[in-house]
Amino acid sequence: MSTNTKINWPYLIAAYFCLFSFGLIENGKGPSYPEILVFFSINPIKGSLLFTLASVASLITTLTASYWLAKFNTLRSLQYFCFIFFAGTFLMGFIPYFYQSYLLFLCGVTISGLAAGATGICMNLMVPEATPPNYRRRVFAGLHSCYGIAACLAPLIINCLRKYNLSWQSYFILTSFLPLIVFVLGFKIKPIQYVQKSKIKDSFLFKKIQIGLFISTYVASEILLSSRMVYFLEKEWLFNKNDSALYLTFFFILLMIGRIIFGLFNLPGKNYSWLIISIILSLLFLTVGINLHPLGLVFCGLTMSMFFPTSMDL
Repeated sequence: MSTNTKINWPYLIAAYFCLFSFGLIENGKGPSYPEILVFFSINPIKGSLLFTLASVASLITTLTASYWLAKFNTLRSLQYFCFIFFAGTFLMGFIPYFYQSYLLFLCGVTISGLAAGATGICMNLMVPEATPPNYRRRVFAGLHSCYGIAACLAPLIINCLRKYNLSWQSYFILTSFLPLIVFVLGFKIKPIQYVQKSKIKDSFLFKKIQIGLFISTYVASEILLSSRMVYFLEKEWLFNKNDSALYLTFFFILLMIGRIIFGLFNLPGKNYSWLIISIILSLLFLTVGINLHPLGLVFCGLTMSMFFPTSMDL
């Protein structure tokens, strides 16, 4: 464990900005998904590889976390994978300008997915490293509020780019430079020193893989819901593009509001109880959204918002 008893603000700022970057990049895929299908002339089955390969790549770095974290500390690991995140996302936007190759585009997606999984672990490890226990639930909520804010901004930025006749490729090129900022500025942050480092390494593998799989499953479900919502609403509920984008925006607004509430207020109750409530209500609203009314999908944002800050502080 870290010997620090005070909040290490440079660590938290790096983690917060990294998750903000992650949120902008990942949540740009959903609004761009219909255009990507048209651009590469592919059906939704092939298009689903955009999300499948990213999830599989993310799982690989999660399962191997004990090896690369043992070689590099958490901060340096975040930096190096932020550079990889930049490279993969830049390729996603750059390659289609010159080659209309879905295969090459998926190479960028896979590289970006590898980095996304690793940075996700690093960000969530940096919070307990940099904060005392009594602050962690609220700091975790603040961390993932950054994701909610980015998720709200992503479709708005894409719409602004469209007004200036800029394509979805431009969005990924522009957002790719955000993780590069973390990579560069991270060299000015001093890594936290540890005590009993050998014991941490011995017990790290099993516990962190469990946490990584648990969190990766949630991340995959959140990305799956947010990235497919627009397409689902247009195909199954016959929404137009504006209405489907509005529903997605409200989903992210509720996601952000929920995490801000957990960040600003020390809510009563055990973390485990909040986690169970989150899972049950999310499944309920998901069922309602698919079968009865699409507003159920929107309210999943609120019920899912409490998952991260509570699960990471169990």
